[in-house]
Amino acid sequence: MWSLPASPRWLLLRAVQGKASLQEYKERAITGLSKLRGRPAGDEVSEKQVEETLVSLKEAYANQESEGSFWEVVQGLSLKALTICGGVVLFLQVTEHPGVLHYAGSILKTSGFAAISVAAGVLAVIGLFKVIMTGVAVLKVDNLFMVSLLFLSAYNKIHGGYPAVAVGALLLYVSCYQISFVPISWLMISEIFHIRTRERGISLAALNFFGANVLFIFVPSSFKNQLMMGMLNYLLFVIISLVFLLSVVFIVPETKG
Repeated sequence: MWSLPASPRWLLLRAVQGKASLQEYKERAITGLSKLRGRPAGDEVSEKQVEETLVSLKEAYANQESEGSFWEVVQGLSLKALTICGGVVLFLQVTEHPGVLHYAGSILKTSGFAAISVAAGVLAVIGLFKVIMTGVAVLKVDNLFMVSLLFLSAYNKIHGGYPAVAVGALLLYVSCYQISFVPISWLMISEIFHIRTRERGISLAALNFFGANVLFIFVPSSFKNQLMMGMLNYLLFVIISLVFLLSVVFIVPETKG
């Protein structure tokens, strides 16, 4: 992270707001974008993209006196964006981290890893695998379409739950959402809102994510254990994944570019 250049959009935003030299930060934005895209320094494509972004930022701030209020976030197009982001992060919370982090140990034990040391070792491998797949997502997410990655996430969840190959299925499950659902959800939150309501929209979407996490944690253990027993667990995940898949196909917009 320390070696990465500053965000080109952030640099241009600072310049448009009059907090830095426009020419200096524009050049830094072009250089940074070229580096992030793996292009030669100062290439024409990066320069054109920076110019287009600069024009859009200037237009957004031309008649803007203050940031949008929370009331504006729940109106018009901002409300639609909030609904999409809220739904995506809610699906992320319901189907992803709680399932893996809370139940990976139980899944491994029922698959034959009775010894605590062996199960812990497999969990460490899963954790390392999550880190590796996150690195893959960081390198490739800008070169692929975001909706396609979300589609991949939902599709593989539907086809990934067979007890006989629990460990392999768990790794497949982790890899699919680690390169798709997790990074794309947060990227989409940062891109889908209008610049006037972006900060407050992101705040509400993040609140929805962590609120769902807290709700999941405080659900009584007895209820969760009954809910997650046997085939009901897999059936529930299939239903949720189907709903998510339909949402991606018909509701979620493509934000790449």
